Amino acid sequence: MRHIVYLNNYMLEDIKTRVENRSNILKNKKEDLIINRTKKETNKELLQKSIELKEKELLNYENKPKFDEQINELKQNIEDKQLLNNQLLQDIEAINNFRKHNKFGVVTGRTLSMIKPELEKYHLGYDFLVCSNGTVVFDKDDNLISRIDMDRDEASELLSYLISKEMVFCLSDGIDFGYHRLNDATKNFIKGFGVKTYEEMLDRPYNGIFVRSDDHDVLCKLKSYIENKYHMNAAINRGNLDIYANSTNKAIGLAIIGKYYHDDKIYAIGDGGNDIDMINAYGKMAMKDCSDDVKKYATSYFDYVKDCIAYIEGKDNG
Repeated sequence: MRHIVYLNNYMLEDIKTRVENRSNILKNKKEDLIINRTKKETNKELLQKSIELKEKELLNYENKPKFDEQINELKQNIEDKQLLNNQLLQDIEAINNFRKHNKFGVVTGRTLSMIKPELEKYHLGYDFLVCSNGTVVFDKDDNLISRIDMDRDEASELLSYLISKEMVFCLSDGIDFGYHRLNDATKNFIKGFGVKTYEEMLDRPYNGIFVRSDDHDVLCKLKSYIENKYHMNAAINRGNLDIYANSTNKAIGLAIIGKYYHDDKIYAIGDGGNDIDMINAYGKMAMKDCSDDVKKYATSYFDYVKDCIAYIEGKDNG
């Protein structure tokens, strides 16, 4: 990372040098114009003012306080990223060591096609996956263990309602997903995922609906509307409303894994509203940056996954 900081410092000096050179050129042009008396006075004054404004602009750019602030911010971002990468590597190492004698898996609101690229990116091994808020459960080879879909008639009615309200949402079958509408946030989010078309998803089982909005009040009102009208769960999760059958959740998905592996000693850690059932059922543990809703249920908080693993192993050995 030092090389990157050095490179940016070099670029800064190069920019300053080019600004100074440009400023000198403009000064020479101004002097030439003053000497040249063949021009009309009005034109000379206009050109001189134009040059002075350009010089002022360049000098302001060169001496702009924000310029150094931007460089310092860049350095800090680089250092933060390096720290994050180091912490991530430590978490992965702790997970790999934990898996030597235990089972580890990921419990997520994402579909299988959404979470797999992230796991492959970091070479993170797992023994099971609980996806789409517990509605689909997979073994270590991605074989389907369980699935619980939404009532198709109810889901179809809700989809029509969301379309009438011009909401940004996607439809999922637990494995793939397709957006009905996109905004800038969702366009950035889905980069790298194998997104299907909405029309393709209409021919598959209706497993989950995910509504995107930056307006928390909109999501709260929609959550209340759905839970009062339909047999569905709705959980707010960092700018999204996850909607799925009310006969399941992440805690139930983990219970299925416990039966599958014949093990009832289960621990879970989460950070979002769709983790509350799981946190409440399996250890009451959360990340320190969790949402306010989660803080009502968690009793133990951790900065990193490795710290949570150390805590679990300490409890088991204590």
